[in-house]
Amino acid sequence: SERIDLHTTLAATDGWATDNSAVYELNDKVCIVLAWDGTARVATEKMDSALQAWRTRMPDPSVVKVTRVDDDSIEVTACDPGEARSEVTHRSKDAFALPIFRAVLAAEFVDQGAAPHAAWCASDATMKPFSASELNSASELFATERFQTHLANSVERCKARVTET
Repeated sequence: SERIDLHTTLAATDGWATDNSAVYELNDKVCIVLAWDGTARVATEKMDSALQAWRTRMPDPSVVKVTRVDDDSIEVTACDPGEARSEVTHRSKDAFALPIFRAVLAAEFVDQGAAPHAAWCASDATMKPFSASELNSASELFATERFQTHLANSVERCKARVTET
């Protein structure tokens, strides 16, 4: 989330099933290899896409390798970029707003009697068009007609989706 869209990052990490990693030194640089498994092929596709975007935005993309191993697995190898490194943007701290907002809203929906799947669906759909900064200033956002309309539409769509299944 330091380098790519926060919603893209969250969608990619939602499909995280398992991982393994190892840190090592190569040519006096610290490196890491990460083996990542998704929950399903579509989840792995989202993570692959997000990691490819992240890689291209690195100060030196040549020190990062993202490899799709199979339908459910990705391997990432990255080494210290040395002099090519860039300053940390601190955007990743804003990324916490998205899962926290979604979890709090889902809990509120469940407290009001919604089925857990419908609550999760509605809370996820509700946050998607809003930036992390908008969600962090929730008191201002929640009062807007834009938010209230989107919230109501998200709830109705998710209720219908849960009813259909």
